[in-house]
Amino acid sequence: MPRLSPLFAALIAVTGGVFVATTQSAHAQTAKPDSAAALTIGSTAPKLPVGAWVKGKPVSLTDGKVHVVEFWATWCGPCKTTIPHLTEIAKKYAGKADVTGVSVWERGADVPAKVKAFVKEMGATMDYHVARDDAKGTIAASWMEAAGQGGIPTAFIVDQKGKVVWIGHPMDGLDETLGKVIAGKYDVAAAKKAFQEKKDAEAKEEAKSAKMQELFGPAVELAQKSKFAEAVAAIDKALETSPEYAGDVAFLKFRLLMSHDEAAAQTYAAKAASAELKNNAETLNELAWGIVAPDSKVKKPDYTAAVTIAEAAVAASQEKIPAILDTLSYAYEKAGDLDKAIAAEEKAVALFPADAKSEEMANFMVRVAELKKLKAATGK
Repeated sequence: MPRLSPLFAALIAVTGGVFVATTQSAHAQTAKPDSAAALTIGSTAPKLPVGAWVKGKPVSLTDGKVHVVEFWATWCGPCKTTIPHLTEIAKKYAGKADVTGVSVWERGADVPAKVKAFVKEMGATMDYHVARDDAKGTIAASWMEAAGQGGIPTAFIVDQKGKVVWIGHPMDGLDETLGKVIAGKYDVAAAKKAFQEKKDAEAKEEAKSAKMQELFGPAVELAQKSKFAEAVAAIDKALETSPEYAGDVAFLKFRLLMSHDEAAAQTYAAKAASAELKNNAETLNELAWGIVAPDSKVKKPDYTAAVTIAEAAVAASQEKIPAILDTLSYAYEKAGDLDKAIAAEEKAVALFPADAKSEEMANFMVRVAELKKLKAATGK
């Protein structure tokens, strides 16, 4: 599935119908990333002047231990999902590292009671030190905002010397990294370089998103008024001065075209397959599948265009993704070429290890058999 900004995902939801696009983040976003953050890998960890300790004893980050400081909120779904994992880490490294969860960016009235009730409800699944920020957001400012972290849950590892040595999502490498830090086998210099590169990339992506908002915002407004043809025209006008964004908005343009002119949409997608979408296997596959899928809602599917798009997707994936070959198989079948449909499906099956016990592989094998049976019955 193409990766879309919330702006374009919302617009595609407005257009409804044939294709569905969503955007999800592991973090509950609250602020923009800052590539020039004051708190980074190698920095001395800030203090923890919490508003209150809700569970466990107060923690000092200068006690010579390794610490995990994780930031969460009662309203954050992903945060609740990570809590049992943090409990497992706390038990696994008991005596070697302390885990502390600090609630930040809480919403609504009576935050102290809300946080207390939440921790009580979590019970033994939240079995580590827990605190909450004060009403001024002191800790959120000195940790999260200072580190340019715009979403929760986010965890920091503080080493035995009180230095921040890792920042990231609790479910993305925390356990492994913590073990290395405790053992003294963690390369802080390499981690600092990688972290800064990641922040720079995030800042670049944020800048790009802002520019796209500026360029294609008018198209969004038109589409929200169901003026789909005008929205496409607005996109084309913006691309005249900023053609480098053609690939970024290709799926969006296609979806808008589908809302009022299916033939034009499919023709555009086939042309884009050798141009702005040439190297985007996922998007090409999504476009082709939308046309040839058994439950496709395209009223007048252009199977010749679908084959062109699916072939481009397979080429972009270097024939290494079974699902994309499966899409091509469907496109060939719909276009009336059963030999090519069988060959593509067999290639998809061959990509799995011989001893694989995959449901996907089994489905593809069933499809090969069905296609061969169809060929025998039709004589094609």
